[in-house]
Amino acid sequence: MTERPDDFDPDLWFEPNRDAESAATSSSNEPTNVCRVAALSSMLAADEDPLRGLQPELSALGFAERLATGEVPFRHAAVEELRESAGRSFRSREEQRVEQWAAINQAADVASVYDFLLSVLQSPLERESAAAAVAIARDLHDQGGDGLIWSGWLNLALPDWDPWQLPDPELLRDYFEWDDVAWNSTLEQVRGTFAGQPLLWAQVLVELRLRLALRSADPVTRSLVHALFLTDDTTDIETEELEDGHAVPNVSLLIHGTNAWQGDWWRPGKGTFHHFVLSELRRDLYRGGARFGWNGYLRDTHRTLAARDLLDWAADLAPYGLRTVFAHSYGSDVAAKSWIFGLPVEELVLLSAPVNKAVVMAAAGIDHVVDVRLPFDPVLACARLFQRVSQSLPPLSNVDEVLLKWSLHHGASHDPLVWKAEDVVQRGHLI
Repeated sequence: MTERPDDFDPDLWFEPNRDAESAATSSSNEPTNVCRVAALSSMLAADEDPLRGLQPELSALGFAERLATGEVPFRHAAVEELRESAGRSFRSREEQRVEQWAAINQAADVASVYDFLLSVLQSPLERESAAAAVAIARDLHDQGGDGLIWSGWLNLALPDWDPWQLPDPELLRDYFEWDDVAWNSTLEQVRGTFAGQPLLWAQVLVELRLRLALRSADPVTRSLVHALFLTDDTTDIETEELEDGHAVPNVSLLIHGTNAWQGDWWRPGKGTFHHFVLSELRRDLYRGGARFGWNGYLRDTHRTLAARDLLDWAADLAPYGLRTVFAHSYGSDVAAKSWIFGLPVEELVLLSAPVNKAVVMAAAGIDHVVDVRLPFDPVLACARLFQRVSQSLPPLSNVDEVLLKWSLHHGASHDPLVWKAEDVVQRGHLI
C-alpha cells in the first residue's frame, strides 16, 4: 500500500460496524446504516439474489448468517407490508431502530424490514434517510405498487417541489443544503396532515424525501436516489463476427456512466481522472476535441445506441480498435456492447460497474479485464444490481478484481487519489 497523498479526503472511507447498537441514529454509524438499508433493498428482490457471494461484507454490516448467505429469502406483498408497518411507525419514532434491527436478524421477516426502513426514513441524517426512501420506493415499484401516488416515479426528476412552498422558478435547478430542522418540521406537518391515514403518510414522506434528495448538494445523496432509476433491462445479445486484423490498437478511452455527461472527470483537458490516466498510465488516451460521450439515459436501448455510436466514433478515430477502455457504472455496458458488436478492445477497466449480461460476456472474452469497485456499493445494492464479475463467473485468469476500502462514493473508483492510495495500477496489473 502506498502512502496516501496529503490532499486525500479521510471522510471518503469508513469501517463498517457489526454491533447491533450501531443501528441507532449516529453520524459516525451513518455509512454502515446506509449500506444496511441498501442491502435490505437487494434482499427484497423477488426473483434474484443480487448479493450472492457477498457474505463477508454482509456479515461485516451485522447481518445474521442466514441472511448474509441468502438462506432465508424474503417473499412478500409490498403494499400490504407497508400499510401494516406504516400503522406501527406512525405511532412510533425512529428511536426504536436498534430493536427493529435486532428483529430483522431474529425474525427475518418483511414486517421488521419495513419497520426499520420507515424509522430510518425519518432520520435527521441526510444520506441514510434518502437511502431508506429509495429502498421503499424501489420495492413498491418492483412489486407492482404503481397505483401509489408516485405511479409516475420517473417524473420525480422533473422540477417540482414540496406542496407547501413554490420556489422561484430560477432556483428549481439549484442544489440545496440539507436542513435537518426543516426536515423534522416537514415530518411533523405530514404527520398532522395525514393523521389516521398511515399508508398515505408513508407514501407522502417517501415522495417528499426523494424530491429533496434529487436536489441535494451532497453527491452521495444524489447518487443514492439515482439508483431508483437504474434497472437491468438488458435484452439478449449476440456477439457479431469480427474481420481478421493484425494492426495493434493504439487508442485508449474513458466512458462515463448514467447521469454523468455533465461531469468533468472523463473529459480531455478538464478531468482529473483523464489527466491521471494520460500522464501516468496510458499515453495513448484520447485527448482530442471529438471526445466520445453519450446521453447517459437510463434504458438499455439508450446504451445500445451509445455502443453503436462508439463503433462509428472508433471507425474514424480508432480504426484499429481500442487498447484500454476505462468505463464507469453503466458506461461499462456501453463498452461491453461495443465489443460484442465488433469493436476490438484489448483491455477493459470496469469502474463500479453493474454486472449484467453484456458485461459478463465481455469479461469472459476480452483479453484483460480489471474489476475496480467498492467491497459493497450502496448505489448498486439500492438498485438491486449485481456488483462483481465474480458473482456471475468462475475465477478467470484474465480478470483482476480490485476491491477498494469501504465507502459510500459510487465514483470513488475514478478518483485518482483513490487509485494512488489503493495501488490500483499494480493490483490490476495495468503496467
